[in-house]
Amino acid sequence: MSGNSLSDIMDVLSHIMKGSVDLLGRRQTHITDLDEHSFHHILQYLSLFDVFLCRKVNKYFLRQIDAYLENCRQMTYNCKLNGDHFFNGEHVFNGRAFDSVVARMPNIRVMRFKRCPKMRSSLATTNYNIVSSLTNHLIMLNELHLTRCRSLDTKSLKLLVEWFPNLTHLTLSVYNETSVEIIAKGFANLKYFSLEDSVLEDYGNHLQHLGLKIHTFVAAVDHNNHKNSLITGLLNGNGRYLRALDMRIKVFDSDYTLFNTMGTEFNDLLSLKLVFQSKRTVDDNQMLSGLSGLSSLTHLHLEENRIYSNFQSVFEDNSMLSIMRNCRQLESLSLISGGKHAQTSSDDNNTATNFRSLTDASLSMIDQLLPNIRHLSLKSIDITDRTLSSIERLYKLKSLRLDSLAGLTFDGLQEFMTNATQINRLEVINCLNHK
Repeated sequence: MSGNSLSDIMDVLSHIMKGSVDLLGRRQTHITDLDEHSFHHILQYLSLFDVFLCRKVNKYFLRQIDAYLENCRQMTYNCKLNGDHFFNGEHVFNGRAFDSVVARMPNIRVMRFKRCPKMRSSLATTNYNIVSSLTNHLIMLNELHLTRCRSLDTKSLKLLVEWFPNLTHLTLSVYNETSVEIIAKGFANLKYFSLEDSVLEDYGNHLQHLGLKIHTFVAAVDHNNHKNSLITGLLNGNGRYLRALDMRIKVFDSDYTLFNTMGTEFNDLLSLKLVFQSKRTVDDNQMLSGLSGLSSLTHLHLEENRIYSNFQSVFEDNSMLSIMRNCRQLESLSLISGGKHAQTSSDDNNTATNFRSLTDASLSMIDQLLPNIRHLSLKSIDITDRTLSSIERLYKLKSLRLDSLAGLTFDGLQEFMTNATQINRLEVINCLNHK
């Protein structure tokens, strides 16, 4: 048996294992339902007993198996079935089984462990040295997406850098600033770098060492307000040429300068995702207007976590209008409010409560200011049928999600659905004014 043939067949079987859990509800069939040519090809290298250990595969992989037999040089391993199930339902990662599979697929290029919750859970609670397994067997890895791995320390990171210096895409959870420095200095060819689920303090100065090819950065959650240092670190190096930036930050009254800096300095930015936790105590109307300087943006996601009574919302119409007037190339826009923020004033015995959010004052002009929008998502903002009529006139719009918009009426939605024939995908969740 040739080594290449064995590698090919193990690649096929890895895909069979991936498809063994049919999440999409397709009708499952047995492996013996393979066409005769493919089935006998497998039996040249594996016993019938070994084949039946694969259990079931879904119809999608049955149709694809011939293609995998012919071309298995570039593989993606998305863990779906790789463990032992105990009687109490717990799932324990089987390290030896994983090593065995990886050893037979040395040409794997992409590994996405973060897509397998059970495996992620196991790696977070065991000392299995997955880095050792990868470096012992793989030779062509380009992408690694791995979060919450207990065994990942500075020694393991240095081993990754030594073995895979040409890595282009990396997602890791790290827990000390030295790890960020090792990654930034070691992987010179990184294009995509995500610190998802990392717990870090002030690591921004290490980001100035990111390589020339970096185009996407996903920051760790900024628990202790080091966002200014993070932005400074990016701007002091190749990070100033980012095309996509994803940050989860706390917003204080003094953060005008942060958004102004971002709007002025990130001239190449095409995609921006900001998730806010508001700590603002002053009510004003210009907090986010600095982002209007990002005139090249095509994708913008602004999301505010729930606002509590002693803090002010980050969202307001004046800033939104400024962004819409200056970011005319936007094709995708998501605006997710953290809920209405109550502002209560008392006049003698009368108490009035007002709510501040994005309203028709800005979004009813979306068809005039952002005619190129193709994807739009709105949640928990104070728009009415007036804005819905404007959205109807977005003739390039292909997908729309409306969530928790109590200001919409049944008649308005009915008319919109009748007339907005350009939309391919529409989601309406918990909307309508029930008054």
